[in-house]
Amino acid sequence: MDDDALTRPLAALSDWLTAAGVPYAVIGGIAVSLQASPRYTQDIHAVVWVDDAGWAALLAAAADFGIRPRIDDALGFAARSRLLLLSHDNGVPLDVSCGTLPFEHDLVQAAALLDVGGVMVRVARPEHLLVLKAVADRPRDHADIESLVRTHPDLDLAAARRLIAEFADALEQPDLVATFDRLTRRQR
Repeated sequence: MDDDALTRPLAALSDWLTAAGVPYAVIGGIAVSLQASPRYTQDIHAVVWVDDAGWAALLAAAADFGIRPRIDDALGFAARSRLLLLSHDNGVPLDVSCGTLPFEHDLVQAAALLDVGGVMVRVARPEHLLVLKAVADRPRDHADIESLVRTHPDLDLAAARRLIAEFADALEQPDLVATFDRLTRRQR
């Protein structure tokens, strides 16, 4: 990725979380772009694994890396939603999800270290991205699933499908599995 508009905030995010000793993984469209087909995205999403008591210190440290809250009472919002809404000094939105689920812990722990424009960045593995994209279940996510499956033909689709089925049951959205099956069948 040579696009300085996203590379600089991605580097800042990585440097900030690494300096803070907070495990993280980049997810979302940028993660798909880095591991499958490049696609347009205007923001950066990440999952972090940090104790709730550490949010204030983590947010305070972000300013040293050109990262600031993009809403008033960012910590109050995070306490309610588990999402820190931030932005880089160049205006790129950074959405940092504070993980709590075992799936999110596994996603963060298994993240791959990728070289992005000379910066080492932790990025969710394709298998985890499949699950996130299936649960999000939007047309753009469907295209991302197809792209990941096309680019990584050796993915363990059965394992991803089991996780998607668990989320589908918990969310009472059984169609998530059928949609995943349809999308992956088209690519195989």
